[in-house]
Amino acid sequence: MKTSLPQVKQRSCGDCSACCTVLAVPGVDKGRYVPCQHLRQGNKCCGIYESRPEECNAYSCGWKVGIGTSAHRPDRFGVVFSIENTAFGPTLIGLETRPGRGESPEVVQFARSIVRGKDVALIMGGKDWRRVTNVPPGKERIVAEYVKSLSNPTQAKE
Repeated sequence: MKTSLPQVKQRSCGDCSACCTVLAVPGVDKGRYVPCQHLRQGNKCCGIYESRPEECNAYSCGWKVGIGTSAHRPDRFGVVFSIENTAFGPTLIGLETRPGRGESPEVVQFARSIVRGKDVALIMGGKDWRRVTNVPPGKERIVAEYVKSLSNPTQAKE
């Protein structure tokens, strides 16, 4: 029987602000892999946190909801993971915070361990999208279309 991904109490971001660089946020006219203009205190704090756009408010970092250990925090591990509900079901999306990190054996093994035995697709990438695995049977075309849509750096939903 396949199970869902873990969900635990929220962790604190601490000094991590990786999502503030890798995600596209049309609400503040920010493209993917561009540091947000609202980062403060050495790129560790949001200057508009109380009035941040809905894209930021709704984003759920996988590490914050319990995926991995302290070593897997995005600024330390080099990849930001999130769980997205897509047209083809739950999907674990990994975005590199350091170029090439998503191809490292350590990251690939960790990502695969998260989705192993679960009905969850895995999409890994950086400025381009390189790895798609664990695709639900019969969903290959829609997954390919979704990955193609992710190549648009100004798309609102990462």
